[in-house]
Amino acid sequence: MITFYIYNPDDEEGNDDFPPRSAITISDFLENTPEWKPRLDKMIVLLSKISMSSNEDFNNFGILDHILPQLKELKERLLDRKFALLRTCIYSEPLFFIFEPKENKIYFSSLGILPQPYSGYYPLIDSPNYFKDINQQKELYNFVELNNKNNWKETLNGNLPNIQNIEYNTSELISSIDEQVILGNKLLEFLRT
Repeated sequence: MITFYIYNPDDEEGNDDFPPRSAITISDFLENTPEWKPRLDKMIVLLSKISMSSNEDFNNFGILDHILPQLKELKERLLDRKFALLRTCIYSEPLFFIFEPKENKIYFSSLGILPQPYSGYYPLIDSPNYFKDINQQKELYNFVELNNKNNWKETLNGNLPNIQNIEYNTSELISSIDEQVILGNKLLEFLRT
């Protein structure tokens, strides 16, 4: 479903492979730790049921510390049968994605790059981007809900426009999110020691 990968930062130079040759899951990293330290600001997030070239078009996904809380809140919204947003956590313009629950399925689609100021917001109660007196989560969800989700398709390139209504089983996706959040937190703890 959703799997985090980390890789040797030395693979970044002169290597166009995706995922990088040294890429491993967090669980593999923790079980058999290599000598290199991963960059936690360049996480790779792979989603099943999406081609590798489409996964490549939205990776690296960004900063682990900003991805984990999004997944936690995304899960809670999905369990409440509400649509949920996820954004890349990179230093350039972020991409937004939407998860929509219907019956016992969840449908995943790319939204695109949202207009300012929404592109700077996180779909979180406690956003890492500080905007005084603005509830970013509320503003962002209201904005997306009041607009057609196809409004930002022209901002998508490569294979990203093809990521539409990718169907996932709800319980399997939730389980996958839980697993990756646990592993992500274990990785953070491991690297802090």
